[in-house]
Amino acid sequence: MAHALATSSPLSSMLETAAEEARTTLFAASVSVSCVESLQGVLRTIINVGELGPDEVRWPQDEVYVIGEVGRLEQAVRGRTAWTENLGDPDCDPFERELLLRLGKGSSLATPIFVDGYVWGELYLTRHLGSTPFDAEAVSYAEVLSAMLGAAVARSLREAALVEVARRDPLTGLSNRRELDERAERMFGDPMTRTVTVLSIDINDLKEVNDTHGHARGDVLIHSVGRSLQEAFGDLSDVCVARVGGDEYTVVVADHPVADLVERMNAVCCATSAPDGSAGISAGLAASTLDGATTTTPTGLFAAADRAQYAAKRSRSRDVVVAPQW
Repeated sequence: MAHALATSSPLSSMLETAAEEARTTLFAASVSVSCVESLQGVLRTIINVGELGPDEVRWPQDEVYVIGEVGRLEQAVRGRTAWTENLGDPDCDPFERELLLRLGKGSSLATPIFVDGYVWGELYLTRHLGSTPFDAEAVSYAEVLSAMLGAAVARSLREAALVEVARRDPLTGLSNRRELDERAERMFGDPMTRTVTVLSIDINDLKEVNDTHGHARGDVLIHSVGRSLQEAFGDLSDVCVARVGGDEYTVVVADHPVADLVERMNAVCCATSAPDGSAGISAGLAASTLDGATTTTPTGLFAAADRAQYAAKRSRSRDVVVAPQW
């Protein structure tokens, strides 16, 4: 397992590898890896491997256990200690006895997975009816394996965080130029015919705000406009909302009616109007239907949206300006 977990890989793949290795090492019938969702007070199963019970699936969508309602979960997650149970023990925990019977197993072992000093999740193993129950030696092995798994999870989470930072604008939390360009390339690279729309947005008079009221007030304005754009477009299925400059934003959307996007953008323009009623932002829109014969490029569509945005700024329009059809 140490070798398998030493390489960088997506978290899901790493957990799958660890579960399979733990199953082999501890002669388990099945192994599950779960994570703690502290705010909800539940343990959510991420993956089950091995010979599963009637209701178990490898990648469950909604297998959760309320920590406060299960004594053994309390012990592992909040008590931070490992435990074992088996059906041959008359003092077997009632919940665990019921679970083992439902799974068709005879014994179980669980140990917490620690990440940076807190309980991140649980490693849970079962053995078949008639097999030797887990003993103290098995617990020791499981604790070593969960420690290795915790270290691998910590590394994976840190790597994911670094990737996220590299693609996020630190002030607004929106995508940055790098993420925008990558998303646009994927949209344009889709072989299916589709419509791609780009909106270019610029805050009016941000320099004046910074010079008059200070950069802190300007940052508040930048964040506010970004939040308005995210609220307006963030619910769409294929969209990227990005801050691409000090006072500039770009929204790129695939396969959504242009008329609805115009309506959404106009609502943002209205909501962000300056106190004197003038336009607080300027916005331009350009759309193109992509198919095998289309020569439109991301750069060309972005440029068309920028030109429409400049036209809006020159005219101080309080509505989005739509570029001519290509």
